[in-house]
Amino acid sequence: MNEHPPLFIFARHVVSWLVATLFGLSAAMKFFGMPIQVQRFQEWGYPTWFMFLIGFLEVAAAGLLIFLPSRLLG
Repeated sequence: MNEHPPLFIFARHVVSWLVATLFGLSAAMKFFGMPIQVQRFQEWGYPTWFMFLIGFLEVAAAGLLIFLPSRLLG
């Protein structure tokens, strides 16, 4: 089995945490009903409840990205 260098492993963790943080921030904007999010979903023709569903999926993906065994699913 090929061992990855420690720097590669560290970078992989950092990138996963950064993407999870971005998903979390994006979800928070949806959950708090930020005007820009509401406006975008209205422009795209989606109902308001769909914005909250997408926010929930973003939180779920962020949670999956944080933990190593589920990272691939995230």
